[in-house]
Amino acid sequence: MSSQKLYHEYRQRQRRGEIDLGDAQAVWDDEAEEAFFCALELIPPMGRKRLTVFGKPSGRNELISKYIFMKTGKARTADQVSSHIQVLKRQLRDDPDSLKLLGSDQDTSELSIDEDTLNQLSQLADFPVDI
Repeated sequence: MSSQKLYHEYRQRQRRGEIDLGDAQAVWDDEAEEAFFCALELIPPMGRKRLTVFGKPSGRNELISKYIFMKTGKARTADQVSSHIQVLKRQLRDDPDSLKLLGSDQDTSELSIDEDTLNQLSQLADFPVDI
């Protein structure tokens, strides 16, 4: 079965969960999911490296959670982001392009974030970003 089909089925199960929750909202609704994938494309896997945002060192999952909040107004914790990445890694394990976005379990200690990406992150929230 293709990884895209597996992902589609996963999203369908999530949507059914939204219906089952009634007024409560599923953590990864379509808007949050779209912002999540935009953040994955913008913020590369960085291993243990940190970027300083608002004077606080932040890892990739924290940056993704901040990005989602800035784009949607919906708060997602770094732990929720981490869990979502792990679920998607299992769902998309046969798709090398998706795994590259999600970050492999291999060593990613070299931070390769270019100046354009830093500028985009800074403009997004109007805050300075330092490596």
